[in-house]
Formats: sequence, C-alpha cells, structure tokens
Amino acid sequence: MKVDLYGHEQRYLKWKNDVLKKGEDGLTKRNSDLLKKYVLDMEIGANVSNRTKKGARSYPRLNNLRQRLAQILRMLQERGIRDITAVKEQEITVLFSDMQRGVIKTFQGNKYKSAPDYVKVFKAFWHWWIKVNRKQGKAIPDITEDLDTRRDEKPKWVYMDEKQINLVLAKVDPRYKTLLAFMFDSGARVTESFSLRRKDISQDEKGDVWVDIPDEVSKTFGRKIKLILCGKDLLTYIKESGLKEDELIFSHSVPMVNRQLNEVGGELFGDGYSQAGEKFTNLTLYDFRHCSSCYWLRRYKTSGNLMYRFGWKSEKYIHYYSEFLGMKDPIRQEDLYIDITKTELEREMATLKGENLVQHGRMEGLTAESKKMWKLLEKLNSMNTVLLQAVTKNRKAREGFEKYVKQLPSGNR
Repeated sequence: MKVDLYGHEQRYLKWKNDVLKKGEDGLTKRNSDLLKKYVLDMEIGANVSNRTKKGARSYPRLNNLRQRLAQILRMLQERGIRDITAVKEQEITVLFSDMQRGVIKTFQGNKYKSAPDYVKVFKAFWHWWIKVNRKQGKAIPDITEDLDTRRDEKPKWVYMDEKQINLVLAKVDPRYKTLLAFMFDSGARVTESFSLRRKDISQDEKGDVWVDIPDEVSKTFGRKIKLILCGKDLLTYIKESGLKEDELIFSHSVPMVNRQLNEVGGELFGDGYSQAGEKFTNLTLYDFRHCSSCYWLRRYKTSGNLMYRFGWKSEKYIHYYSEFLGMKDPIRQEDLYIDITKTELEREMATLKGENLVQHGRMEGLTAESKKMWKLLEKLNSMNTVLLQAVTKNRKAREGFEKYVKQLPSGNR
C-alpha cells in the first residue's frame, strides 16, 4: 500500500467535512456549490470528461483540484464574476494571461510559476460542466479550446554530478545515507521509495540485488530493477535495522530529511544556483531522482529500458534530460551507452579480455610453430635440390662413361 507521506487523505477528508457543513470560505454560494459538486464527482469518477482517463481521482489530485479551482473562483469574483458558469471566453482568457504575465501575483507577491496548471484545472472543470449539461440535453460551448497550457519556463531543480552526490552522502546524517543512495541508484519517486517494504528487496543467485516497486505504490506502473550502486549497502541496512517482511524500509520524516538536505547543500556548495537553475540551499529528496535520470541516461543504450527504470510513459522526459545534458535531440541509439548494468558490462569485458589474452597466446604459439615448419620445409627443399642435382650429375656421368667404353678397342675393354 502506498504511504501517504504528505497527509493528502487526512487533509481532503477534513476539507470535505467542512465544506459540506458551511461551504468554501470566500466564495459565493453558487460557486461554492459548484466546487463541491465537481470535486465530489471526481472523488468517485462521475461525469469525467471523455478527454481524460476514467475512474476516481486520488487524494493528491483531489486536493490539487479543489485548491486551484477555489483560487480561480476567488480571482474571478474579484473581477465581478460571481457565477463561474457565466464566465465568457474573453474573460477567462484574460485572467490566465494576466497570471502568466505576472499581472496577478501570488499571496507572497510573486509571479505564478504554475499558471499552466491552473489552466488545466479550469479546463477539467469546464469539460465536466459540459458533460453534466449534455446529460440534461443542454449544449454548453467549450470556452477552453484556445487556453494555453504550455510552460514558458522549464522546471528548476538542483543538479549534482557524481562527485557532488558523493560529497552529500559523506556529509549528511548517517541515518539518511542509505535512503539517499537508494534514491540516486534506483531513480524511484519519493512516495515510491517510502512505500517499499522489506519483502520488495531480493537478491538472486548471482548476488545481484533487486527492488520490486509494486503497481499499487507506483504513480505509473510497477517495475523490478537492479540496484547497481547501493545494493549491498541496502542489504546491510535492512539487516542492521532488523526489518521484518512487511515493515517499511524507510520511515524517516520527509520534511526532516529535506531540511537536512537544505543545510548540507548550503554548507557544501554555498548559496549559489545549480546548473538546473535551483539554489543548492533548496536541495530536496526529489532532486536525487532528477540527478539519477541524468546519471542513467548516459548509461542506457535504449530509451525503452530507461523509461522502464524510471516509470515513464512518455519519451518527453528523455528529451528533456538529454537536452539538459547537451546531448543530441532527437535521441539516437548511439547517443546512449548501455542497456545492461555497469557491473554486468565490466564482468563481460573482463571475460572477453581474458578470452582475448588466451586466444592471443594461442596465436603466438601457432605463429612460432609455423615459423619452425617453414624453416624445416626450407631445409627439405634445399636437400631435394641437392639430391636432384646429384642424381642428374651421376646419370650424365654414367652415360658418358658408358659411351666412352664403347669406343675403346675390344682388347682394351
């Protein structure tokens, strides 16, 4: 079962209880009722748009929907629109344009970095509204077709190379070292990592360590991957912790770990910005997945195997990280390295090297034997020449002698 690290279920159920009693704070009754009806439909998967996947939404998604939609409703009310269903296409387009351009600020007075996410939430709501009315025989125009969901800026995060990763592992609290090493090796998501149990880790007959990320804890799909960098250390950690089969492997407090990473990032690398645009003082657990993506991107030969390791359903992530690393785009097979593990490659290279040395030794032996054979053949050839010459000379001598004898007088014969 997936661990609710951030208390999404508790927060949602509390909101649901409050909103059913007194409505959403700061909204007109009409808007509050629409917000409530929409979110409760999404909770059970009712009236879902044909453009999106079917089924009930998760607690994280429900919290995202209710919070962002409530904020959109408040901003529209400030512009005099007290019923969201009466908003015109021009009005909603201008609203989101103002968000993206920074005309409308966040509560902290900053520009909205996630304006496209608000657009997606409104589009989802409006398509729900269209379907609800279609069931009643009413046609509602789609005013969201021209809304832009593209991001002007790429997400910022903390990039660290292998050397920097090792510095962090050496500096961080020893209690967190195995967790961080596991996240960098596996590339697992934070929630996936914290939902793993002892039974999900195994070791095969070759000594290789594997992690099985079940479907029920994965954001996308389950997968079984080999731990190349931290496998043995993870087994030691599990043994020393005395974990039972159904016990969680990592039970640390995520906020506490992130707080420690913020401090370590600042101590090691200062208050500057990493190559990916985020400050080192904002280093978090999720950055280890980003860094892992960059590490393994250079070592897999096929994009499909890389996508499997990270639980990606789209190649867009590969294109993003390859562009970040300065690799060619689109991805080509020769841009990537291996689709097997580094350990396996080294083992095979060592085997091939040994076989090559043996073959080389055999070739040298054959070459020496060949030289001996050639020398022997040369000697035999010389002896044959001498014998042939001797035989030839003897035959001529004998024939000449016999001819000479025949010419002698008979008394001298």
